[in-house]
Amino acid sequence: MGARGLSVLPLAILSCLAACSDDGHPPVDAGNPEVVALIDHIDQEEALHPTFIASGYGTVRGVLLENSHLKALVDRGDAAVPHIVERLTSPDGLSHPPTRLILFIALGEIGSPDGIPAILSWIESLPDLDDDEILSPWFPFQHACDALRKLVPDTKLQEDPLDVFFYRKKLVEEVRAKFR
Repeated sequence: MGARGLSVLPLAILSCLAACSDDGHPPVDAGNPEVVALIDHIDQEEALHPTFIASGYGTVRGVLLENSHLKALVDRGDAAVPHIVERLTSPDGLSHPPTRLILFIALGEIGSPDGIPAILSWIESLPDLDDDEILSPWFPFQHACDALRKLVPDTKLQEDPLDVFFYRKKLVEEVRAKFR
């Protein structure tokens, strides 16, 4: 490698450094900072605070659907999906993992099948859990299943969340088979 090769190295390093956003997440589309800012705002513990008095999954979902940042994210439609998927699938993508349920709601509302692999990967990764954990309105599982019902309407998702959780591996295989 000559002197010319060495002069390119600093440019390559600067280029790599510039490819990371201020929050440490590599941007999917640097031309869409609004979407990144919306997801950053949603990915805060405070985003779930208005739901803490809710008694069920439907109420949590309903309250969150009124969130202005979630509405704005859904309004961005398909432009938001790659950013949402990146956050859901990146090991350090979420600062506050419970907010995952808000991103699942967004994917279901947007209606893009591009979000299906991220939902399936998360469902597939779940260990066996106690019934109380599965049925908690703040556990993202029911919200992920709701998004799948919207994205893959002909999938045989049972209504009982415990049954769906029990058969989650079979569900993942079924949905993946439809999208191969």
